[in-house]
Amino acid sequence: MNYFIPYHELTLQSPLSPAEVMRRLEIYVRPRRTFAERFTVYSEKPYEGELAQSEFRISRIIGYRNSFLPFSEGKVDPSGSGSQIRLVLRLNPFVNLFALIWFGLLLLFLALDLFALFTQQTSSASLVPFVVMVGFGILLFNGSFWFEARKSITFFKDLFNAA
Repeated sequence: MNYFIPYHELTLQSPLSPAEVMRRLEIYVRPRRTFAERFTVYSEKPYEGELAQSEFRISRIIGYRNSFLPFSEGKVDPSGSGSQIRLVLRLNPFVNLFALIWFGLLLLFLALDLFALFTQQTSSASLVPFVVMVGFGILLFNGSFWFEARKSITFFKDLFNAA
């Protein structure tokens, strides 16, 4: 598990055939909404995205704003008499960029503060804001991501009768 930028991979084994897995996904996934539709169109389907022959890239449709909503990417392969579904849950690339900038700047300022601490004998209390900001960032990114990721993982396990 990556503590700074949440990301999760898992493999599900399903007794369903790959065709049945994709058919079930079609029932619950609508095409991605346009920007204007996000404000006007209500969807009875819980997910939106793209479905291909044996792959999918979808995200949950939520009625609130969460920039840390995971994108679910999956590949369905035959496995014995059923299927193997490889899932990757990740953040939006723009949120990843924001996280890299956030933590990168914190590390830069922390390094500068540590340098000043050891060369100029300043107070170690100046490190407290950096520790608080790193902790806040980790809680914000992981808490918001896993709040939604657990729902998606449960959905996939139930939908595919997976173990």
